[in-house]
Amino acid sequence: MSLTCRWQISEYIRSLAVLRLLGSLGVALLALSYAVYLINPIEVAINVKLSFMNGSFLFGLWKKPPVQIYVQVYLFNVTNPREFLRGRERLRVQEVGPFVYREELENTDVKFNDNDTITYTPRRHVIFVPEMSVGDPREVKVVTPNLGLLGLASSLHNSSIFTNLAFATLCRYLDAQPFLKVSVHDYMWGIDEPLVPLASKLFPKWISFPRLGILDRMFDEGQNVVTMNVNGDERVDRPAHDLQPENVTSARRAFAIETWNGSPGLRHWGFGVEDDPYSSSSRCNTIRGATEGILFPPNMRPDMSFSVYRKAFCRTLPLQFVREGPTPDQVPAYWYTLRDDAFETADVNPDNNCYCRPSVAPCLPRGLSDLTPCYYDIPAAVSLPHFYKADESLLEQIDGLRPNGSLHATTLAIQPRVGVPLIANIRVQTNLVVHKTKGNPRVAPFNNLTLPIFWVDLTVLGLPDYITSLLDLMLVVGPVIQTTAIVLLSGSGALLLLAAAAGVCCTAGMLHASSSPHAAPLQTAYKYSQVKILGAVVKPRAVAKPEQLVSLSLGRDRDADLDFGRGRS
Repeated sequence: MSLTCRWQISEYIRSLAVLRLLGSLGVALLALSYAVYLINPIEVAINVKLSFMNGSFLFGLWKKPPVQIYVQVYLFNVTNPREFLRGRERLRVQEVGPFVYREELENTDVKFNDNDTITYTPRRHVIFVPEMSVGDPREVKVVTPNLGLLGLASSLHNSSIFTNLAFATLCRYLDAQPFLKVSVHDYMWGIDEPLVPLASKLFPKWISFPRLGILDRMFDEGQNVVTMNVNGDERVDRPAHDLQPENVTSARRAFAIETWNGSPGLRHWGFGVEDDPYSSSSRCNTIRGATEGILFPPNMRPDMSFSVYRKAFCRTLPLQFVREGPTPDQVPAYWYTLRDDAFETADVNPDNNCYCRPSVAPCLPRGLSDLTPCYYDIPAAVSLPHFYKADESLLEQIDGLRPNGSLHATTLAIQPRVGVPLIANIRVQTNLVVHKTKGNPRVAPFNNLTLPIFWVDLTVLGLPDYITSLLDLMLVVGPVIQTTAIVLLSGSGALLLLAAAAGVCCTAGMLHASSSPHAAPLQTAYKYSQVKILGAVVKPRAVAKPEQLVSLSLGRDRDADLDFGRGRS
């Protein structure tokens, strides 16, 4: 084999080694990009973070939520009490507030059960936030209806005339007035007036508290034992109806209530009560499948509906999907509000049938939902603030109410992938329903009136910065980085493979061309080599043969090298 042929083969082998290295690197990059796509490290990290077990991130988020939950309280101050009692004017009210409290929640006595549920006792307490309030509640005075007098009188509307007369006599003896001028603090946490302490002594099983305060009763939830599902059966391909809270036969839903004090329903609305016409399960009296609003199921879909339960509401509040869009912090979210028929009458929304009990009291108009069983049988009702979306007759009875959707509608933003509430404004109003009383002139001007007492805005302004940053990293930045890495890896791998393939083809073609009998002599490749040019410049006495030049350029022929040296000198 000639020296030239050996050189060509050597160069071809070296080129193949380089091309093989490039091809291997390309295959490795393609395999790595596919592995990243298949494993999905971002999804793995999210699942690790969202695993619900003792000591995990999500467990800590649920056990003692680090979010700031504010209870903004607005009261209704009566501005014309004398004119109203004399029958000259309709009752006129003026909104006063907000008086803001920060709610702190901790789920205690936590126990993981064998059936993939968890049992716990929620405990809440509130702390006044002066910098967010309009004033000091101990110094601000308001004129309000006497809840003890009006509430007890209204609760006796179905009692005999003799019972009502006896109560009226007691009211005169104690000089109970229909309106009280008190501080906001006393009105919220307990008024010193004679009727309620007397009732608590005479009927301790009925009235178990010596003073009546609106927030005091709202946050006195007692000791409740809740059992909640840890995992659920939510799947992307599962029909939405199978996962609705009202579907009591549906599969379990993650982070949904399984039982409340041992029952999947509300006994005060007839669930499981013998000889009760509403004892059958319905969305009215069933809380299984509802959520407390701290965590929602992961992987939410727009066609899934949810209900929120809180004991102060006395019922579940159904939510409906509104839109998909980011929060002000640019975290992806689903936005919800209360269903339009949440406070509809039973003839329009049959799901509300158990809230209407004609044998106990007249059914309430649109926009009101009965709270009486949860407030010591004192007739009360929940509505949206300022009777927003309620029957017009309620607004016609009271002056000073101005319903406004932007101020009084409920809004809830939830991160659908992880099920964490991001922003919340749950707004509800508590009202005193005064039925037609008998034989009590102090109460007669209030007959058949629904009095707005106060409304609250349960507010979550946003998550702590470290949680928002974590969500942003997992849900926004992380997927972009991962997708970019997959594209770069796969693109680089493909380019390297193409380069390697092209290099193999070119090298093989050159080798074939050089070995062809019709190919131009290889020496012509060195026609303008450095050696040839240098030789021409110095005009050597003896010109070396082309074969010698090739050998010299490859450093393979010592004699030719010596000859070339002699010729150059």
